[in-house]
Amino acid sequence: MKLELDEKFSDFLRDKIVSNYRSRLPRQGKWHVSDLLFPRYAVLNRRQPHQPTNDEIGFFLTGEAYHNFIQELLGKQNSEVKAEAIDVLASADFFDGGTLIEFKTSRKWTIPETPEEHYIKQAAYYAFIFAVKSVRISVIYPTSGRKWDGSTSSTVEIRSWIVLFSDEDITEIKEEMTGLVKDMTEAYKTGDVSSLPECPEWKFGSIERDKEKQEYYIKIRCPFTEICLCSSSLKEQLEYKNAHRRK
Repeated sequence: MKLELDEKFSDFLRDKIVSNYRSRLPRQGKWHVSDLLFPRYAVLNRRQPHQPTNDEIGFFLTGEAYHNFIQELLGKQNSEVKAEAIDVLASADFFDGGTLIEFKTSRKWTIPETPEEHYIKQAAYYAFIFAVKSVRISVIYPTSGRKWDGSTSSTVEIRSWIVLFSDEDITEIKEEMTGLVKDMTEAYKTGDVSSLPECPEWKFGSIERDKEKQEYYIKIRCPFTEICLCSSSLKEQLEYKNAHRRK
């Protein structure tokens, strides 16, 4: 028996995947629910479309694969259901007219007690657009339980939550969306995103440690950092860590 590493075929598959994602046309026209979650990024990305990196494509690929598999199990006829309200487009992962489910994939090693804040925000927008009072959030954690030292292997875990909304909540959600759409549309025209909510820190980047220099730095993820100049809190954390390190 002979075993050979086939790097050429690995590159062929990788190139196919990357080419597929990079050939997809950037969004145009009306705003989508996902745009409202990170409004600064959405506006800047429409003005200067960003080509996804290989790392980003890897994240997209795994998430899309899990989504498609579960949607097949629950029924394609109720998958990617479209709706619209106040010029915002929505595409529900699953909606059968009563139950609306948003599927997510997270690479967190530790499962949180509650879903991410932007997951809940997206559920709220769906509740208004689809005129429902509850939205189910189901998150797949394909690397849960993993540890840095390799002492524990990853296990695939699933957690689901139901978010309930009152009439007052729906009214507030509508008002918030209306104002956000107005501000985003104006920002798109002018290029000035300073009036829009900042993206969360993890969207901007993360604080990492340079072992050789023995200091911390920000590993930037956002391609618009020089234009947007947000995440002041992350920069403050960086200054504190490096100052504390020197003491």
